[in-house]
Amino acid sequence: MPHVVTERIVGVDHDPAHAVHHFACRCHPRDELATPRPDLAEIPNAAYWSSDSLSRPVSDAAAYLMQDALPDR
Repeated sequence: MPHVVTERIVGVDHDPAHAVHHFACRCHPRDELATPRPDLAEIPNAAYWSSDSLSRPVSDAAAYLMQDALPDR
C-alpha cells in the first residue's frame, strides 16, 4: 500500500533540452506521523520538506514547478 495518497496532478512541465516531462502531484501522507521510506531500487533517500526549504540538489526547473503547483501561487 502506498504511504501517500495522491490527490491530483497540479502541474506539468516539458523540458525539451532533455526530452522529458516533469509532473507535480498534490499528495498527503496516510499517517501524519510516519517517516517516509523510499523504494531503494530507484530512490536513495526521502523526506518531507516545507515549500520554502526544498531539498537540494533539485533543478531550478523542478523547484519552479513545485512552487508553481502550490495552491497560493
